[in-house]
Amino acid sequence: MSNRNLIQEIITLVSSSLPFTDLHIEEDMPVMVSSPRGWVEIEGELAIPPVSRNDMVPLLGNIDPAWETNIHTHALSRPYELADWRLRVSAFLASGGNKILLSIRRQPRTPIPLEQTGLPLSIRVLADAPRGLILISGATGSGKTTTMAALIDYINGNRNAHIVTIEDPVEFVHRRKKCLFSQREVGVDVTSFRQGVKDAMRQKPNIIMIGEIRDAETADIAIQAAESGHLVLASLHANDGASTISKMLSFFPEQEKNLRAFALANCLVGIIYQAVLPRADKTGFVLLTETIFNQDRQVSGFIADPAKLPQLKGFVDRRDDKLSRSFGDHLIELVTKGVIDRADAMKSITFGRADLYDRLKQAGNS
Repeated sequence: MSNRNLIQEIITLVSSSLPFTDLHIEEDMPVMVSSPRGWVEIEGELAIPPVSRNDMVPLLGNIDPAWETNIHTHALSRPYELADWRLRVSAFLASGGNKILLSIRRQPRTPIPLEQTGLPLSIRVLADAPRGLILISGATGSGKTTTMAALIDYINGNRNAHIVTIEDPVEFVHRRKKCLFSQREVGVDVTSFRQGVKDAMRQKPNIIMIGEIRDAETADIAIQAAESGHLVLASLHANDGASTISKMLSFFPEQEKNLRAFALANCLVGIIYQAVLPRADKTGFVLLTETIFNQDRQVSGFIADPAKLPQLKGFVDRRDDKLSRSFGDHLIELVTKGVIDRADAMKSITFGRADLYDRLKQAGNS
């Protein structure tokens, strides 16, 4: 056994002011962090020397007492609380089973207040909705979980309600303010997201939070729950606000899409698409968002008829409802203010948005 206290080294690192989101530990290799400059080796007093398998054993044992057996059949993925942080730890084999790797994402133990997330204050319109579906989309690592937790925390402080969360794993543990909570973990408390939502609809909830929509069954039950009078928050992967709708409908067979589109148009109250970019001074990260509001059914017509869905992007770009805001507008605003570098902004533009390249050439940094 190693005499080294790797857990304490990790506590020191995650409790520091070093700007990073994720930590990567590989046997006998330098420890790396995901920083505003990309993946870099830790330098200075916070540097963690290469880690041996024996060094990892105490942490692995805390994650899963049967880790030596289980890691040979699947990656171990568990939340782990250290100091003021709640870490998402994934341990897995690589290099033909000869190495153990640890992927660790750090996040605060308690949700970030909504006004501190970087989301527009207009988002409260969605959180105040009595029923319907709110979709939070973006790439892996774009802060979807943090946004959902902030929305739930806002509701917790402003509404008397029963909130059921179904997650894999549970990311934030919510404490009662005005709401009571039933937090369930897929694989521990319930077999699947779909089953968790199905169960929840018999548990008298007002709000249901679905950690991620990954398949048709979960997409279907999310729409059902929203149609039946619950406020449902769910995340999924998509490339922008409009494609969030396309992604939801892509889960269903072609012959069912028109029916699902109509149902989605009737229950959707809004979409938050987001991405995270490094600040221009490389001292941290900044949240960029595209917001689409449908609390007054202002975009339902684009959703109900798949042939009109491509027009949704133009609606958002023009801000026809004076409330929705495009990712491009937010991007241009932050480049113009010098908050983010134009080069980083260019990299964030999705395929097919040549118009944004032209706008960025005229904005902000030279």
